[in-house]
Amino acid sequence: MDDTQWHERRGGAEKPDAGVSVSSSLAALAIASTVAAAKLAGCSPHSVTTEPEPPIEPPSAYETERAGEPPEAWWLDLQDAELEVLIDRTFAGNLRLASAWARLEQARATARQVGAATWPQVSAEVRASRQEVRNLLADTDDVPDDLPFEIDDTVRQDTISADVAASYELDLWRRLDSEQRAAALDAEAARDDAEILAISLAAEVAETWYDLVAERAQAELFDDQIEINETFLELAELRFERGLAPAGDVHQQREQLQSTRARRELAEARAEVARYQLAVLVGDVPGATAFAEQDELPALPAPPATGLPADLLERRPDVRAARRRVEAADHRIAAAIADRLPSLQITGSAGFQSDSIRDLLTTPIWSLAASLGQILFDGGRLRAEVDRAEAVRTEVTAEYGLALLEALAEVEGALAQERQQRAYIAERERELDSAEAALRDITFRYRRGLIEFLPVLTALQSVQALELELITARRQALSFRIQLYRALGGTWPQDLEPGREAEEPA
Repeated sequence: MDDTQWHERRGGAEKPDAGVSVSSSLAALAIASTVAAAKLAGCSPHSVTTEPEPPIEPPSAYETERAGEPPEAWWLDLQDAELEVLIDRTFAGNLRLASAWARLEQARATARQVGAATWPQVSAEVRASRQEVRNLLADTDDVPDDLPFEIDDTVRQDTISADVAASYELDLWRRLDSEQRAAALDAEAARDDAEILAISLAAEVAETWYDLVAERAQAELFDDQIEINETFLELAELRFERGLAPAGDVHQQREQLQSTRARRELAEARAEVARYQLAVLVGDVPGATAFAEQDELPALPAPPATGLPADLLERRPDVRAARRRVEAADHRIAAAIADRLPSLQITGSAGFQSDSIRDLLTTPIWSLAASLGQILFDGGRLRAEVDRAEAVRTEVTAEYGLALLEALAEVEGALAQERQQRAYIAERERELDSAEAALRDITFRYRRGLIEFLPVLTALQSVQALELELITARRQALSFRIQLYRALGGTWPQDLEPGREAEEPA
């Protein structure tokens, strides 16, 4: 006789209650309704300040105010086609920027993980078990001998079940919501970090490119100076051969020629180093990348508009990131305070259980439970977490103010340096004009034997030194302009995506 016949002899198989399936549906509906109500009705015990103001008030204008909107893709103002190509390549291939994009994806994934806690956790499980126990009837003498079946020594019991379980914490005090918002702000700040890196990389590429161009310009100048020095050496040798000048004049001029040749070699070495650094910035192997053979620095364009100091709150991604971190810290204070309050957890499950697969769907089971919990004593742990969160907010607020102050100082510093550099270049150009006029006059007098060679050598060294200094000064003026562009920030990095260059503004 099988198990079914045995159960029928004991009174027949149990019939499922039709109301059970209805109740399980109502349980699922109750959990869903509770989730929706909790999301709408939750309240926070802490008022979070969104878009917090900086702890310092930015001035109404810069000391050197230039009305108008600052430039966006500023490198276009320099009208340097090679620089435009290099910056596009950097946005697509720079490994530091690729690393920043990866950190952004990590922050976004973390935000999704934290946000998942605001939704019910649902799981499904199928279980099957079998157990055998000693049949107590087999060990007793009171069993009638005329039973129509034999009593087995053991009893086997099979259980098969399948259910779906759900649990949900009602966000009564918006603790989970605060944590989610803080993580989302962290992700936005990570995006700002990638954007400030893009701004810095654009400036670094421009600086390195013009280092290379300046070294090439110096090498070209050294070639011209070598040619001039050879001419003066021939003049000194000619006068020495005619007995019109001592041998010391020849030695001094030969030394000047050799010094110029040696300095040219150093300029070539510095150009190679700049070329290798530029290759790394664009994501290429050093030495395997060729760049345009440009050896002339571009003319400095007219000074750009600076806008207002308050514009830096939106134009500087590092300032935006600092502001977001202040708001995120405020949300974490709200979460820490809410963590000290009671929590309400709802759990429920619905499924089927039977001793055979064929009867599984006819025997539904369900459960629904709620629990309210409150920590009564934890040695001050949760209170300490609130204090820690408040201290973090104080820290990041100070960093927010510092980021704004540094941004203002960078703009003002770049403006002042460029202004003074322009005046410096103008003075040095006038000085070079005077030195060249003096050299022409002294050379004329030397050729006629009116003076010794030393004044000629001194005048020649002065002219050649000023020529080099002017290249360095013009290169420095470009650097100050690039620093100003970088300090002003911009919204153009918001168009960047991993592996893609920024779109040119309309």
